[in-house]
Amino acid sequence: INAEYGKALAQKLSIRLSDRYTHGQLLEINSHSLFSKWFSESGKLVQKMFDKIQELIDDPQALVFVLIDEVESLTAARQSMTGSEPSDAVRVVNALLTQLDAIKKYPNVLILTTSNVSGNVDLAFVDRADIKQYIGHPGPNWRH
Repeated sequence: INAEYGKALAQKLSIRLSDRYTHGQLLEINSHSLFSKWFSESGKLVQKMFDKIQELIDDPQALVFVLIDEVESLTAARQSMTGSEPSDAVRVVNALLTQLDAIKKYPNVLILTTSNVSGNVDLAFVDRADIKQYIGHPGPNWRH
């Protein structure tokens, strides 16, 4: 799905589940923003982001949507690893996967991902998905 469709889906689900949750929160993550040119800064960016997510999901009245845009760019980091020492980018991806595993136990959080190249999505992400749904390009009237 593209980011706009993901946002629309989050809004629609917030409305449909308004009897269970008083409000919805959308946190949009651009995969490229997780990588820093400074060594070990990327891991801190991931931790800071998940600290914010944790704050949001600690409110049981909130339905929290985490939209990870262009998830395939994270895949590229893991596949480009050379040698036995993982790069900072690979550590970021591993930290992200670990954090996703940790928040998955909460009933009020939904992780949505987008990809322009669905065939390149890392199997580690795919394996963690409860629902795998390909949504093609929207038609000309999708905003109406």
